[in-house]
Amino acid sequence: MGVIIVFFQWQFGYFWTAKGYEYALLWWLICLAIFFRGGGRYAVDRLIGKEF
Repeated sequence: MGVIIVFFQWQFGYFWTAKGYEYALLWWLICLAIFFRGGGRYAVDRLIGKEF
């Protein structure tokens, strides 16, 4: 997502209505938060009761 934001959408500006990087930035930050914090109570291994 960082490559998409910097190389493909940065030139259009911030707002997603003008093909900007706002929407891609949102998904990048969400994925980054899940990567560092984990799934928590929504994790698959917690639901089945077995850690991978």
